[in-house]
Amino acid sequence: MTLQELRYLIALADKGHFVRAAEACHISQSTLSTQLKKLEDYLGVSLFERNKHRLMPTPIGAAIIERARTALDVVDEIRDLARRDHEPMAGPLRLGVIPTLGPYLVPYVIPQYARGVFFGNCCFSCAKMTPIAERYRQSANGRIVARTCHSR
Repeated sequence: MTLQELRYLIALADKGHFVRAAEACHISQSTLSTQLKKLEDYLGVSLFERNKHRLMPTPIGAAIIERARTALDVVDEIRDLARRDHEPMAGPLRLGVIPTLGPYLVPYVIPQYARGVFFGNCCFSCAKMTPIAERYRQSANGRIVARTCHSR
């Protein structure tokens, strides 16, 4: 069983038709049929009920499709995790600003972020958001997730 076979399985489940699923996967219909048959032989179960008008997952096929989706989601998470290790600016940028520095730093940093100088997600937080800092935070067109917290 390969990840590609699981991708084909999901495409077939989503499209409900061999030709449309094969087109979505950029392969021929015969290749898709062969790969599905190979997967069914490996698992020892029939994944779809086939007739002239419909292609329906069997009960065990539906359960396997659900788990295949989960497995491919986990594979995507692993790939993203590995990419983040090679791209140091791909993760979130957290900039904590004290209230006395905020009015001087935030007007400089937020326009830079809006122009794309910083990459990834950016989160600004201040102990107390001053009115000028709040105005600049809002000026980045919603691209910044800002957390405001209040001192106790």
